[in-house]
Amino acid sequence: MKQVHEILPPGLPFGDLMDALSGVHRVYERAALEMAAFRDSSGVACPDGCGSCCESFIPDLTSLEAGYLAAFLSRAAPARALELALDGFSEAERDEPHCPFYRSDAAHCSVYEGRPLICRLFGYSGVRAKDGSSSFALCRRMDALPGRTARSWKGEDLGRELGAVPPLMSDLASELQAVRPNESPERRLLTDALPEALRKVLFLAGFGAKDPGDEPEPEPLAPMPRAG
Repeated sequence: MKQVHEILPPGLPFGDLMDALSGVHRVYERAALEMAAFRDSSGVACPDGCGSCCESFIPDLTSLEAGYLAAFLSRAAPARALELALDGFSEAERDEPHCPFYRSDAAHCSVYEGRPLICRLFGYSGVRAKDGSSSFALCRRMDALPGRTARSWKGEDLGRELGAVPPLMSDLASELQAVRPNESPERRLLTDALPEALRKVLFLAGFGAKDPGDEPEPEPLAPMPRAG
């Protein structure tokens, strides 16, 4: 996984927002490390070229995750970022049953390094039961593990049979919330949350302003991304 300075735009000023996005990056790094360790120990693997988890699915994300994706997109595809900040997603894109960044080719995700946590954990995350135990089930597209007939495991069987416990979505989501504990944990569809986050990120990057936090969005926004 790249370092945060390789993903987020260099024009984004340091301050509360940059600190928060760096915190998001650290959670994403932990998720990647835990997933790699689980894959290596268990042998769990997605079929080559499979992108079924991205089909008929639009991810939901927190405002911090939307900010991270917005910052990534403003560096990786500035023209697209500007377009979305000004006009949002088109009606045709919003009517599609899948994420607007999904591609049918082998890569599948066109914003891979900026994708939210739920996308990062597809196929390799477990869930925590009410009793605190962890459980994991193979995706229906995954082949059974060599020498095993079971496709799901729980509690002590999970670590014993697979050699490691997968990253838990609930635990990593809690870590994300702890980056800015006073921020609303509300999750919104990417198509709704990203254009708003892009307007904020482009404003800060373009004017070097301090993060307004919970203050009202600066007005007017429209001239902001058109400048320069």
